[in-house]
Amino acid sequence: MLGRSLFLAVAVMTATSAYGQSVLPDGPGKLLLQQHCLKCHELQWIEQAEGSEATWVTKIRRMIRRGSDLPPDRIGELAAYLAHALPPRVSNQTLAQSTINVTVSDASIRPVQTWVRGAGTIKADNNDVLVKLRPSDAALVKPGQRVRAFRIESRSSMYQGQVVAVTEDTVGGTAIVRLRSKSSDGDRYLVEILADRGQYLSVPNEAIIEEQERQLVYVQRRSGDYVPREIQSGIKGELFVQVTGGLMEGERVVTFGSFFIDAAFKMKSTSSLAAGDDSLQIEYRGSPSPPREGSNDAEVTVKQPDGKPVTNGTVIVTHYMAAMPSMNMPEMRSAFTLEHEGKGRYAGQTRFSMGGTWLITVTVSQNGQAIGDKEFTVVAK
Repeated sequence: MLGRSLFLAVAVMTATSAYGQSVLPDGPGKLLLQQHCLKCHELQWIEQAEGSEATWVTKIRRMIRRGSDLPPDRIGELAAYLAHALPPRVSNQTLAQSTINVTVSDASIRPVQTWVRGAGTIKADNNDVLVKLRPSDAALVKPGQRVRAFRIESRSSMYQGQVVAVTEDTVGGTAIVRLRSKSSDGDRYLVEILADRGQYLSVPNEAIIEEQERQLVYVQRRSGDYVPREIQSGIKGELFVQVTGGLMEGERVVTFGSFFIDAAFKMKSTSSLAAGDDSLQIEYRGSPSPPREGSNDAEVTVKQPDGKPVTNGTVIVTHYMAAMPSMNMPEMRSAFTLEHEGKGRYAGQTRFSMGGTWLITVTVSQNGQAIGDKEFTVVAK
């Protein structure tokens, strides 16, 4: 038995060296994979799969029905390992099929800057505004820092300037801010001073997704796929957020496009079927194409793997758009049941509540059990 295990371990190492570095980490379930999965599957094929623990349980049970000799009491151990090593993720193929441009940035050591806010009255002879500072802010403000100001009576215009001097006293301090535009004596301004907070490990503000009490980023793996990671943050700056835990310097995170990837990941995570070589053939068409805001027609064709139509299914089309906190927009999700019109064709009306990129999930059920699903991306006009 020991010799057999060593042989399988060598097989894994050989496959890895031949095709590139494996993404599978060491762990208590790796030996089970070596002993029972590599008999029928190439390592690179396994690494293309993904799923939650429940999804992996379903896949493993299917393999046992097909002849795998994995002991049934080890299913949970192997599924937990694979869910950690190969979780649900958003692939480059998914992004290639969409109209979304995704950019990534490094988690790196950068200066983090925040706005110090105050108010003051201008002296027209030299265009200086005296801004009172709180004790906690006075130590952050330095001569030469950039300033933007807004007249209190009319905030429609922004005025640029810089700090020319700072004085501290027992109740805080005073910053002398010189604006570049001429003003009338006595005009009052709201003033924002861009203060340096120090050099910190940080990521762009756009990378972080707020989810109740959690903060998530999507990390780009070596394979090019994207997986969610919970992080801990500190100072939130004008452009960058300090990262205090959950990321290492040099890891790459999604900045622009993170909400689309988050939506795609959530649709994968809620999927009830583990896709495999025995999955259904599901095709979705909408009319008009591209869809428009409001009512649209949807048509879904469902066939068995051998091409025979599925005529006794329940087909539900779900529309999903991720929350956009910066625009005060919650996530949107709607579900529509289509009617069978014959020969595996299901049709009905759906509705898009607004324009933008939507993730469409078609779920097929029989007798209350999901038997197949498929995702599509559309852009409503």
